[in-house]
Amino acid sequence: TTNYNSEQGYIDGVSSAKYLDMVTLTAMPKLGYEFVRWSDGNTANPRIFTLTQDTAFTAEFAQSFSGKCGDQLYWSYDPSNNSISISGRGKMYDYTATTQPWLLFQKNVIEVITSNKTLSIGKSAFEGCIRLAKLTLGSEVEEIAENAFAGCTRLYDIYSYPIYPPFAEVSSFANYEVYLYIPCEGARDYKLDLVWKKFMKLDVLLEMKEWILNIIQNLL
Repeated sequence: TTNYNSEQGYIDGVSSAKYLDMVTLTAMPKLGYEFVRWSDGNTANPRIFTLTQDTAFTAEFAQSFSGKCGDQLYWSYDPSNNSISISGRGKMYDYTATTQPWLLFQKNVIEVITSNKTLSIGKSAFEGCIRLAKLTLGSEVEEIAENAFAGCTRLYDIYSYPIYPPFAEVSSFANYEVYLYIPCEGARDYKLDLVWKKFMKLDVLLEMKEWILNIIQNLL
């Protein structure tokens, strides 16, 4: 007999077997969940055993607050401030609005922060994050795919650290009435880019402002 919470996952394997048969059971978590353990405390998955008596197994699942979002890219969700951080290096996987690994937190996310080694934001990665207000793009982001931030109409602050504007589609963003902070040495390229020039409120990054002011003060 197998038991599980069908909203969180299920168990793949035979429903009946004979005495001394070798049985394999695999706990299959649904999107947004991860397998924790079997009811007897065993954490092997798949679970392989020899049937010697009537046996009952319960698979226990839990919400997943972290995982992979690229071959060498990882995500983590912090419920204390409703933020998603992307770490590691490489390109992000493409998604749909219903296959994001952080789907359970989609309506709660307020901030997204990508590491300096993140190379791209995948298709529809944050589509439907209706409360998203702040986005920080690491310095090596090269591409923001279509619909990456579709539906994010409350996104009002973008801190973009790449000197050259990442390639983006018009559909990558839902709202262009945004405060966009960019490196001062990349201002010309951002203003000439077909997508990034649509942002009406451009400013140089605060860190760059402070650096420029320090230079001026030293000259004085």
